[in-house]
Amino acid sequence: MSISASIDIFLLKNDKYYFSVKDLIQEMQKNGWNIKKDGKICYLPLQDELFNWTEHPISETEWMEIVFQKEQNNEIIGVMFYWKNTKIGISMLVFPDGQITFQMTVNRLKLNSDITNVNWYLKKIMICFDKFKVTEITFNQTWQ
Repeated sequence: MSISASIDIFLLKNDKYYFSVKDLIQEMQKNGWNIKKDGKICYLPLQDELFNWTEHPISETEWMEIVFQKEQNNEIIGVMFYWKNTKIGISMLVFPDGQITFQMTVNRLKLNSDITNVNWYLKKIMICFDKFKVTEITFNQTWQ
């Protein structure tokens, strides 16, 4: 049996309020999350519709150009983040409508009985959203 755990964050995104994925990525990095592991970035490439994650040794500048192009094309932006110097990782998906999904995919932290330690993740993720207008947060864990 496998377990899927995710946090969905919904942001206000309208003509009066502009949300930048670049700003969010920088906030994540400023608060302890890294996008590079072993010199590589794992992300969803341009024009990807099937969630074919790719991992390449590209620079953060090259990655940010891909983010910019994906934003312009209204594509889903995806990147893996790793907590400081640990083996704990999450995937982040940013949807054009302002929904952001974090999936606890790499060495998911657990409490008893395989329950995800959602408080640990919320503390590490929500601090990155101080400058954004969050309208809703949900946590979901399913056993498959």
